[in-house]
Amino acid sequence: MFRWILILLISSTLLTGCISTDAQIEEDQIFTAVSMIAVDEKEVVEKIEALGEIESKDRYKVSINTSSTIEEINYNTGEFVKKGDILFILNSKEF
Repeated sequence: MFRWILILLISSTLLTGCISTDAQIEEDQIFTAVSMIAVDEKEVVEKIEALGEIESKDRYKVSINTSSTIEEINYNTGEFVKKGDILFILNSKEF
């Protein structure tokens, strides 16, 4: 029973809201001037610049079983290295 009363109440509210009066018609007939322009399709390039520090999830320590002087370092800080890259050149006279 309550469901039917609720349905009738909602229906009557919707129907009375749909009836337009002369005042509403006059308000609807007020026009606003608009202008249009043609648009061009272009590729959007998203670029983000940020400052910060990145830390690798995998860290490795490089060590040798002898003492020697490093003659040359073959990488720069922050540079990517691959397996097999020569990172240091040691003084061969000290071996």
